[in-house]
Amino acid sequence: FKIRQGDSLVEEIGGILINLRGDSSKNIPETIKTKIQELIDKKKNYFSGQRSGNLNEIEEIESYEQNIFKEIIQSKINELDTKILGKQKQIKDFRSQTFLFSESSNQMKDINLIEKEIKNLQHEILYYEGIGSAIGTKTKKDYFLWEIDFAEVFTLNGGFDIVIGNPPYIEFKN
Repeated sequence: FKIRQGDSLVEEIGGILINLRGDSSKNIPETIKTKIQELIDKKKNYFSGQRSGNLNEIEEIESYEQNIFKEIIQSKINELDTKILGKQKQIKDFRSQTFLFSESSNQMKDINLIEKEIKNLQHEILYYEGIGSAIGTKTKKDYFLWEIDFAEVFTLNGGFDIVIGNPPYIEFKN
């Protein structure tokens, strides 16, 4: 738990940027914040020697982390579902207005535009669902979020005092 491998500059899951600090943290549901605190407690107990005696305690903590990631993804899906419902209501409102007035081409253009936005949101949901189903199925963890992987450091200390990294070395040919 103390050494993690991942792209520590870009906090993302499956190419989707996820920031749990600053203004973005206001959008995090309380259930996730509570689970992050529980994760911190589990890690603290593990490192202080107050272990449950369960041989799979490391796997349990890692599974708990994965569940937090899945819940973050699900909250994004729920957010998109809410947007879709709002867009569908807009279409319904436009269509109800067409009964009152003659059908306008501008209204139809607006409806078509909203329908395209809904399709884009539905594609985004499918993408998130794919990411959510992939969490925990790979042998190598391909996501890295500072606030989850080092939850105890960020909650108790506000972050690290110093970070030492190994930058990627790219061969430059002229």
